[in-house]
Amino acid sequence: MRLSYDNLLQIFPSGPSRTARYGLAIVSSWGALIVCLPLERALSENLALTLLIIPVAVSAWYGGLGPGLLATLLCGLANQYILTEPNFSFTDFDMADWKRLTLFLITGGILTWLIETTRIARQRGEARAREDEQKRIEFEAQIAERERARVERERLIGA
Repeated sequence: MRLSYDNLLQIFPSGPSRTARYGLAIVSSWGALIVCLPLERALSENLALTLLIIPVAVSAWYGGLGPGLLATLLCGLANQYILTEPNFSFTDFDMADWKRLTLFLITGGILTWLIETTRIARQRGEARAREDEQKRIEFEAQIAERERARVERERLIGA
């Protein structure tokens, strides 16, 4: 079986509810954070933050702009609050922590925007393809009707 984008889209419901879209953003963000917790000591803080971009991309792809931005915010703040030393504090950040958080939020926002833009363009392309298919069907019906009229005219002329 060949995996294609259309086959992948068939796995997910075509119109996810708002609860499903935002729920995925929350669950995937916390799931990625839970995966990063045991890896925190083994990996550098930057690598753990890099892994948190995955739920942002998944949320934006599945849910759109709002869920993608929510996942960006949740992952960025959770990284700063839970994974960055000193843990469980928003007050003791140095400039490098702020730069890292800012860079993550900007990157997540841009990624979310790009995915949303791509999704909108794809939807527009699909709508145009459906319109073109409808016009083709109408055009073929007109051709068939004209052909029937031509045959009828030739029959009447011959009679």
